[in-house]
Amino acid sequence: VLAMLVIQDAEAGDWGAVIARLEETTAIWRRVGDRLHLAFDLVWLAFAHGRMGHRDPARSAGLEALELFREVDNPTGIGIVFVDLAFLATWEGRHEDAIRLAGASESLREQAGGPPGGFAGILEGDPAAEARAHLTEDAAQRAWEEGLAMSVDQAVALARGETRT
Repeated sequence: VLAMLVIQDAEAGDWGAVIARLEETTAIWRRVGDRLHLAFDLVWLAFAHGRMGHRDPARSAGLEALELFREVDNPTGIGIVFVDLAFLATWEGRHEDAIRLAGASESLREQAGGPPGGFAGILEGDPAAEARAHLTEDAAQRAWEEGLAMSVDQAVALARGETRT
């Protein structure tokens, strides 16, 4: 039921309500020990915090989701988190990193047979397209190709801010 309310609130652009519901939901998943559902809801929570301009909580939730998906070697989840963190990079003005992360997600999507572009409708938009608007076509294409060529470990390092290519 909470998930349906989250989707309704997201469609209405009520990101504060989305955050409140997802904080409740993630607390439940933590209590019952369901790490996979926790990871998916952390993706949503990261996006909602990012939309509200809460960069630190967005990054924290996204990186936690990334680690949870990596623990179970879930390429679909990892790819979704890369999209999530690409949005955050775009909103932070790190446009080349955003495109690299989106490229890395696309590569994983192709390998896994792919998740949908947006995660259950909450990750609306395209972080690569948003970032491309701030770069030359050559710079954007180069960043996209770098992202497509990244290993998962390289993309994870970029997502964590450990390295920039």
